[in-house]
Amino acid sequence: MKKTTLLTIAVFILVLLNSISIGYLLLRKPPLPPMPGERSPERIIRELSLDKQQSKAFEEMKTAHHDQMLKSNDAFRNAMKQYFELLRLDSVPANEAAALESRMFSIQQERARMTLNHFMELKDLCTPEQKEKFNALIPDLTTVIMPPKGPEVPPRGPRR
Repeated sequence: MKKTTLLTIAVFILVLLNSISIGYLLLRKPPLPPMPGERSPERIIRELSLDKQQSKAFEEMKTAHHDQMLKSNDAFRNAMKQYFELLRLDSVPANEAAALESRMFSIQQERARMTLNHFMELKDLCTPEQKEKFNALIPDLTTVIMPPKGPEVPPRGPRR
Protein backbone atom coordinates (compact mmCIF):
# COMPACT_ATOMS: atom_id res chain seq x y z
CA MET A 1 0.00 0.00 0.00
CA LYS A 2 1.09 3.48 -0.72
CA LYS A 3 1.70 5.95 2.06
CA THR A 4 -1.03 8.26 0.78
CA THR A 5 -3.61 5.48 0.86
CA LEU A 6 -2.55 4.57 4.39
CA LEU A 7 -2.73 8.22 5.50
CA THR A 8 -6.16 8.62 3.86
CA ILE A 9 -7.49 5.59 5.73
CA ALA A 10 -5.99 6.85 9.02
CA VAL A 11 -7.53 10.32 8.54
CA PHE A 12 -10.90 8.76 7.67
CA ILE A 13 -10.80 6.60 10.85
CA LEU A 14 -9.86 9.61 13.00
CA VAL A 15 -12.66 11.73 11.49
CA LEU A 16 -15.11 8.86 12.10
CA LEU A 17 -13.97 8.48 15.73
CA ASN A 18 -14.22 12.23 16.32
CA SER A 19 -17.71 12.31 14.84
CA ILE A 20 -18.82 9.44 17.09
CA SER A 21 -17.32 11.16 20.17
CA ILE A 22 -18.97 14.49 19.37
CA GLY A 23 -22.27 12.77 18.64
CA TYR A 24 -22.10 10.95 21.98
CA LEU A 25 -21.40 14.17 23.87
CA LEU A 26 -24.18 16.09 22.15
CA LEU A 27 -26.87 13.43 22.02
CA ARG A 28 -26.60 11.74 25.41
CA LYS A 29 -29.13 12.74 28.04
CA PRO A 30 -27.48 14.63 30.89
CA PRO A 31 -28.75 14.03 34.43
CA LEU A 32 -31.83 16.09 35.09
CA PRO A 33 -31.06 19.25 37.02
CA PRO A 34 -33.75 20.65 39.27
CA MET A 35 -36.34 22.18 37.00
CA PRO A 36 -36.68 25.96 37.23
CA GLY A 37 -39.47 26.75 39.60
CA GLU A 38 -39.64 23.14 40.80
CA ARG A 39 -40.50 23.06 44.46
CA SER A 40 -38.71 20.76 46.88
CA PRO A 41 -41.63 18.35 47.45
CA GLU A 42 -42.01 17.66 43.73
CA ARG A 43 -38.27 17.17 43.42
CA ILE A 44 -38.23 14.77 46.37
CA ILE A 45 -41.10 12.75 44.86
CA ARG A 46 -39.30 12.62 41.50
CA GLU A 47 -35.83 11.86 42.90
CA LEU A 48 -37.06 9.11 45.22
CA SER A 49 -39.42 7.68 42.58
CA LEU A 50 -42.29 7.58 45.08
CA ASP A 51 -45.35 5.65 43.93
CA LYS A 52 -48.87 7.13 44.18
CA GLN A 53 -49.55 5.77 47.65
CA GLN A 54 -46.20 7.02 48.96
CA SER A 55 -46.73 10.39 47.26
CA LYS A 56 -50.13 10.77 48.89
CA ALA A 57 -48.74 9.91 52.32
CA PHE A 58 -45.84 12.32 51.76
CA GLU A 59 -48.23 15.11 50.74
CA GLU A 60 -50.22 14.58 53.95
CA MET A 61 -47.03 14.60 56.02
CA LYS A 62 -45.82 17.70 54.20
CA THR A 63 -49.08 19.56 54.89
CA ALA A 64 -48.98 18.65 58.58
CA HIS A 65 -45.31 19.69 58.81
CA HIS A 66 -46.02 22.96 57.02
CA ASP A 67 -48.85 23.76 59.47
CA GLN A 68 -46.56 23.02 62.42
CA MET A 69 -43.87 25.27 60.99
CA LEU A 70 -46.33 28.12 60.44
CA LYS A 71 -47.40 27.91 64.09
CA SER A 72 -43.77 27.83 65.11
CA ASN A 73 -43.03 30.91 62.96
CA ASP A 74 -45.86 32.77 64.66
CA ALA A 75 -44.62 31.77 68.12
CA PHE A 76 -41.07 32.85 67.28
CA ARG A 77 -42.25 36.14 65.79
CA ASN A 78 -44.34 36.82 68.89
CA ALA A 79 -41.42 36.06 71.23
CA MET A 80 -39.10 38.24 69.15
CA LYS A 81 -41.60 41.09 69.20
CA GLN A 82 -41.90 40.86 73.00
CA TYR A 83 -38.12 40.74 73.27
CA PHE A 84 -37.61 43.94 71.34
CA GLU A 85 -40.51 45.61 73.12
CA LEU A 86 -38.23 45.52 76.16
CA LEU A 87 -36.32 48.36 74.50
CA ARG A 88 -39.20 50.67 75.39
CA LEU A 89 -38.31 50.32 79.05
CA ASP A 90 -35.72 52.55 80.66
CA SER A 91 -33.84 49.50 81.87
CA VAL A 92 -34.27 46.01 80.47
CA PRO A 93 -35.06 43.43 83.17
CA ALA A 94 -32.41 40.75 82.79
CA ASN A 95 -34.71 37.95 83.90
CA GLU A 96 -37.40 38.89 81.32
CA ALA A 97 -34.82 39.16 78.54
CA ALA A 98 -33.29 35.79 79.52
CA ALA A 99 -36.73 34.15 79.60
CA LEU A 100 -37.58 35.43 76.12
CA GLU A 101 -34.16 34.42 74.79
CA SER A 102 -34.71 30.96 76.23
CA ARG A 103 -38.17 30.83 74.64
CA MET A 104 -36.78 31.79 71.21
CA PHE A 105 -34.03 29.18 71.55
CA SER A 106 -36.49 26.45 72.49
CA ILE A 107 -38.72 27.36 69.51
CA GLN A 108 -35.73 27.02 67.16
CA GLN A 109 -34.83 23.71 68.79
CA GLU A 110 -38.38 22.46 68.30
CA ARG A 111 -38.33 23.56 64.64
CA ALA A 112 -35.16 21.52 64.04
CA ARG A 113 -36.69 18.52 65.83
CA MET A 114 -39.94 18.77 63.83
CA THR A 115 -38.02 18.93 60.55
CA LEU A 116 -35.82 15.96 61.47
CA ASN A 117 -38.90 13.93 62.46
CA HIS A 118 -40.62 14.92 59.21
CA PHE A 119 -37.77 13.56 57.12
CA MET A 120 -37.46 10.46 59.33
CA GLU A 121 -41.13 9.75 58.56
CA LEU A 122 -40.42 10.22 54.85
CA LYS A 123 -37.49 7.81 55.08
CA ASP A 124 -39.76 5.26 56.81
CA LEU A 125 -42.07 5.40 53.76
CA CYS A 126 -39.23 4.41 51.45
CA THR A 127 -38.30 1.00 50.13
CA PRO A 128 -34.67 -0.13 50.63
CA GLU A 129 -33.80 1.10 47.11
CA GLN A 130 -35.46 4.45 47.77
CA LYS A 131 -33.60 4.74 51.08
CA GLU A 132 -30.33 4.66 49.12
CA LYS A 133 -31.64 7.52 46.95
CA PHE A 134 -32.82 9.32 50.11
CA ASN A 135 -29.33 9.10 51.63
CA ALA A 136 -27.87 10.55 48.44
CA LEU A 137 -30.44 13.36 48.63
CA ILE A 138 -29.51 14.44 52.18
CA PRO A 139 -26.95 17.12 51.14
CA ASP A 140 -29.60 18.68 48.88
CA LEU A 141 -32.17 18.57 51.68
CA THR A 142 -29.90 20.54 53.98
CA THR A 143 -29.57 23.31 51.41
CA VAL A 144 -33.37 23.47 51.20
CA ILE A 145 -33.86 23.39 54.98
CA MET A 146 -31.23 25.96 55.86
CA PRO A 147 -31.73 29.53 54.74
CA PRO A 148 -29.35 30.65 52.01
CA LYS A 149 -26.23 32.39 53.17
CA GLY A 150 -26.30 36.05 52.31
CA PRO A 151 -23.47 37.88 50.61
CA GLU A 152 -20.35 38.43 52.64
CA VAL A 153 -20.35 41.91 54.08
CA PRO A 154 -16.96 43.29 55.00
CA PRO A 155 -16.65 44.49 58.59
CA ARG A 156 -17.11 48.18 59.01
CA GLY A 157 -14.01 49.90 60.09
CA PRO A 158 -13.21 53.50 60.76
CA ARG A 159 -14.10 55.78 57.91
CA ARG A 160 -11.29 57.58 56.25
